[in-house]
Amino acid sequence: MPGLTAAVAAPSVAAKAWRTLQAELLLGGYRADLLDAHGTAPSLIVTRWAMTRSFDDLDEARAWADQVLSRQDRLEEPQQPAQDVRHSPREAAHATGSPAAG
Repeated sequence: MPGLTAAVAAPSVAAKAWRTLQAELLLGGYRADLLDAHGTAPSLIVTRWAMTRSFDDLDEARAWADQVLSRQDRLEEPQQPAQDVRHSPREAAHATGSPAAG
């Protein structure tokens, strides 16, 4: 039944869009693969450590990646260096090597 095969054929994935998504996920610590299921629609699989997520098409994977990667960027904002806080003038003088007052 050729009509049935065409109806369940994999969504068209533009090579450049797929490679771009794959690279962005890789930079975010994820692995993205396109798995062919021998005659059925290929699956877009994204993994990180032991967690796996499957997508039916590139648009669905792109929406998920945009959400996850933007959240990851917000969580990994550069932190300000810790300030050197001294509790007393004596500790401050000791740290700098100058004689303590009083």
